[in-house]
Amino acid sequence: MSHKKRSTLSVSIFIRLGLILLLLLTMTPVTGAAPSGKGKGRGRPVQPGPVELKGPHSRPQGQPRNIKAGSLVAPELQGIHATDPIDMKALVISADGNEPGFPAITAFLSQIGIPYDTLIATQKPLVSSMLWDGGVHGYYQGIVLITGNLAYYDAATGSWPSAFDETEWAALWQYESMFGIRQVTAYTYPGGPPDNYGLSYVTYQDTTSAPLQATLTTAGKQLFPDLNAATPITFKNAWVYLSTVVSPTLVTPLLVTAQKNPIASIIQYPDGRQNWTITADNNSYLLHSLLLSYGIVNWVTKGLFLGERHVNIGVQEAQDGSDVPRLF
Repeated sequence: MSHKKRSTLSVSIFIRLGLILLLLLTMTPVTGAAPSGKGKGRGRPVQPGPVELKGPHSRPQGQPRNIKAGSLVAPELQGIHATDPIDMKALVISADGNEPGFPAITAFLSQIGIPYDTLIATQKPLVSSMLWDGGVHGYYQGIVLITGNLAYYDAATGSWPSAFDETEWAALWQYESMFGIRQVTAYTYPGGPPDNYGLSYVTYQDTTSAPLQATLTTAGKQLFPDLNAATPITFKNAWVYLSTVVSPTLVTPLLVTAQKNPIASIIQYPDGRQNWTITADNNSYLLHSLLLSYGIVNWVTKGLFLGERHVNIGVQEAQDGSDVPRLF
């Protein structure tokens, strides 16, 4: 091989390696990886405020800092950037990185191949410049909050304050309203603050010893076309908050118990914001988390995202000699 050919080959290899490295950097969260590990998704009570759960899992509840519930974005800002460029990337916000749902959400995004960044709210404050350039360019097409109020346990005070203050919540809501960005609260206490998400807390259920079943509503069937709507979804080994809808004109239940308590619902705010509310905790190994993950991701990205979903099916011979399809 001539010296000229070897030089050309070396340059070609170098360029390819550079492109691969650039792709890997683009697909990797810039603020650190989620904690790893298996285990049950038994969510702890996370709500700040005066409401205190009764029972063996009760925790002292502390007041959040400087949060105004139910704030709406100014009318003149609503939707003004809805047609402007938005990066095809998700932002996952955790209070302290210790929630069971944090590694679950990031795992589901990674499995599909959707680029995402993570923000640990107790470690780094949220400012508007992290969401958009101040002009016409938005950095995220969807927002996922690991918990609805971003509460974390403060050992120094024995309380559960929110990791966001009023300014941070306002910055997030303003970005979502201006650019038409959807939000998911993956594990939500239905009572606020900063928001009750159109729901009112009733009770809770630890499904470790008492599994809970829920069925899809008509609206839910449309958003989960890949699920068998005739079969209830069973919640087990996860903490579940039960609530009732207090804003029926704003809230659309998607998944409800036999008593019509919504486990999943969507709220449409007057300022254009939309939030998918889930009142059950999650873990990447729990059945309900696996079943619901794709529908939720598809909704928050409005059905347009980088990556692809793979579902494999294999055939295993049963003891009676018949072929039985098995998903894996």
